[in-house]
Amino acid sequence: EYAYALIETGYPVKCHLALDTGMGRIGIRATELKDCEMFIRDIYIKLNLTGLFTHLCVADSTLYEDVVFTREQLLKFKRVVECVKDLKLPFIHCYNSSAGLAYCNTEYKYISKIVRLGVLLYGLKPSNDVIIPKGIKPAITWKTVVSMVKDMEPGDTIGYGRTYKVDRPMRVATIPTGYADGYNRLLSNKGFVLIHGKKAPILGNICMDQMMVDVTNIPEAEMATEVVLLGRSGNIEYTADDMAEAIGSIGYEVMCDISKRVQRYYK
Repeated sequence: EYAYALIETGYPVKCHLALDTGMGRIGIRATELKDCEMFIRDIYIKLNLTGLFTHLCVADSTLYEDVVFTREQLLKFKRVVECVKDLKLPFIHCYNSSAGLAYCNTEYKYISKIVRLGVLLYGLKPSNDVIIPKGIKPAITWKTVVSMVKDMEPGDTIGYGRTYKVDRPMRVATIPTGYADGYNRLLSNKGFVLIHGKKAPILGNICMDQMMVDVTNIPEAEMATEVVLLGRSGNIEYTADDMAEAIGSIGYEVMCDISKRVQRYYK
């Protein structure tokens, strides 16, 4: 429908056509080979068609059935591409980060002329099954600072819902970062931040733009002390993949959740 809507505008829009080989998301179904070929040739005349692509949905998995499924997707894509090879479309692509690592040096390497790197560009794993090549490291460090430090006594409670009860004399630091900044609330009472190369456990529920952490064993912690939320501090590294594992998610979500109000610095 979208292709024909573009054609109706009368402009020869430069575009790539999606083929659905098993993701079930966008594109025409690649199982109907003749229909695919006819449609591609039709819009090639009416639009400025420069490429074909598909997306591999389990290329990050090493399970046998998933490997078989991915190979079936690649073969479906290859059959369509070969049907219209006379069109000499310059951009034929199907490899995401995972597929680029797993299939670029196999018999399927000539199917895709482009690798669409995603999360791997940020030094993160597409999934726990993927082994990142040596030398690729996380590209992000997320930092904040301590806003205040206070002493708390046994019986005191911390945060909304009073979900943490202090059971010993404790130094508690407040950090001006919360779920409005994209720091996941599921890390309440189980996550940690890094201060002076040490872990400072999160105490109580994470607030909209603040959280509290235990700095009893970090005497250097004071107002304006640097806090690492993601990255390296001393000999400890905590990545978006590590955080994702703690909340049952993926590094993609952790990265995408960091809100626009968190200031970025590039170097």
